[in-house]
Amino acid sequence: MLIYWIGNSCFLVQTSKGTNILMSPFEGLDLNLLYDICPNIDIVTISHKVFDYSYLDPFKEKSIIIDNTKAFLFKDTKIIGYPTYNDNICGFKRGENIIYKISTEDFSLCHLGGLGHILNEGLIKEIGNINVLFVPVGGNITLNGNSACTVALSLQSNIVIPMCYKSSKCLYLSEDASRFIINMKNVSNINHISVLLDQDILSFKNQVMLIKPLK
Repeated sequence: MLIYWIGNSCFLVQTSKGTNILMSPFEGLDLNLLYDICPNIDIVTISHKVFDYSYLDPFKEKSIIIDNTKAFLFKDTKIIGYPTYNDNICGFKRGENIIYKISTEDFSLCHLGGLGHILNEGLIKEIGNINVLFVPVGGNITLNGNSACTVALSLQSNIVIPMCYKSSKCLYLSEDASRFIINMKNVSNINHISVLLDQDILSFKNQVMLIKPLK
């Protein structure tokens, strides 16, 4: 399985059986670069219905759009959503958010979308085992570095991929990934736009992987 970071909170997951999943596409993503990698997107997941998480126009006609918490099965892939919030006051400020758990090829991936609060014990147990966690760390409109660390450690995944943080190409967020990295300690800098998953990752615990964004 291949995971590409498209930028912001958007990732492309390609299974070895040919299922292509795009998570949280954003306004301004380079479609030419995306289609060079993957011309056919099977599934698009939407966590939070604002421009930086829900750019759907290019995908409406040919892709399956998932924007709710119902369990969904497509070939080798199961997707289920968990209702959460984009802030820490039950959505009163920025609305609702959906965490997606994707189970495919004996791996479980969890994309936190625009999560804005710490998870309670009940939801942590409901989500269950995770191999790869995608966690926002940039603050301002989502978790900051400290809160993201708390959430990541509570979910106890093998690999943690930080997303949605301040950079030269994403200036509206308040933090880069440095505070999260310092708190998490175990960090690998993957100087590439993708990471290949295999059974070796099962020996890792809360291993942070920094991927280069495509955009």
